[in-house]
Amino acid sequence: MPSPGENGYYAQSVRWASGFDLSSSQDFEFPTKWTVTRDGDMALVTAETEFPINLLLSFPNRNLDGNSMDLNQGATCCSINTWLKVRKPGGFGVSQISGRFGLSQLWGIWFSKNQALHNPECKPISPDNNGYVKANYDLSYKIIESGLNPVVEISIDEPSKCIFLIHSGPLEQVKRIANSGSGGYLAEHPFWSGEAPTYFNSILNKPDQVIQIGTGDFTGSRYESAFLYRDENILEVASLPKQKLSHFDKVRRVGNKVIITTTIDGSQINPEENGSVSIYTGFYSWYSKKSSFFSGGWTISFSRSTWTARYSSGGWTDSGLFMSYTTDAIKIPIADLFLSVEAKAKRDADAKAAAGITAKQEADAKAAAGITAKSKVTINCVKGSIFKKVTALKPKCPAGYKQQKSTK
Repeated sequence: MPSPGENGYYAQSVRWASGFDLSSSQDFEFPTKWTVTRDGDMALVTAETEFPINLLLSFPNRNLDGNSMDLNQGATCCSINTWLKVRKPGGFGVSQISGRFGLSQLWGIWFSKNQALHNPECKPISPDNNGYVKANYDLSYKIIESGLNPVVEISIDEPSKCIFLIHSGPLEQVKRIANSGSGGYLAEHPFWSGEAPTYFNSILNKPDQVIQIGTGDFTGSRYESAFLYRDENILEVASLPKQKLSHFDKVRRVGNKVIITTTIDGSQINPEENGSVSIYTGFYSWYSKKSSFFSGGWTISFSRSTWTARYSSGGWTDSGLFMSYTTDAIKIPIADLFLSVEAKAKRDADAKAAAGITAKQEADAKAAAGITAKSKVTINCVKGSIFKKVTALKPKCPAGYKQQKSTK
């Protein structure tokens, strides 16, 4: 056991191990700076270490452990431990504290710093009673400039202020997703899932390509992922777009809003074409989760004359900060994006003129109908004790009837 430090605690270092097994011989230790503060009867212990970026970059999700799970959020890469000197009846003793952190979370923090979206005022939400993580957000857009290279501003208003990364994977079909519980296109999956080299290359090497844009409506319905992946809230990519559009993106944070400004290359688009352009957007948020435990034991199931016995050793899920992935899309009419201001003004003027002509025609027809109605005259006709009213432009009483004189 190491000797006590000057502040009355034992200092240990952060330890990294590949895969799940923290007892692996492939581990590293990094110097750690510890601080202890006191607030009344409570003591706050913090540890800080510098994780070498070169080491982080050497361990993207390339199936290091053979199970395609090396970036799964349940997999732990880092363990931090220390011993505290505590007062006990009759003297002093020691108490161990430890913490763990995942490689996927380290990557998330690094990506977030590159986009400068980290917000110290983040208040992470918790999963609902069914374990699903659903970000409360509002997605809107406005067209800043229209024409050959239109500029669109997309705003994601998220009250918890926990969005830390904007990125949706390529609009390409998945070749192999070993452990993901959702869809068949890369844009539907978070960076820690499946074909991660594709994600890492696009996030690190193409910082101005954070959303996906194509012609037509290529999205489908929204679905929730499988049981083990309830931190993914995905809008389905139903098919590849008719045409993928090149674009240049910038991302910034304004309070609890994250704003994406994209400039679209419309050189291959006919601005007078009917249809729309879809902008597929993915974003990541932090959420908090408490530890949960499930007991083990035997379960027996029967099927006709056979029975099966299964044993589970039980287990737990880690607590801490985790990442959720949400995707959504907006659809914008092609004419609104790619027609010039003058062309749109002429289009709107022509539409108003056509509407005006139609309105005038309807008004004239109503006026003519009104004049006709007012031109008709009604007279009263009488034959003995029988009375009859006749209405016409030039009304006449039927044979045998006489017109009754009006009295004032």
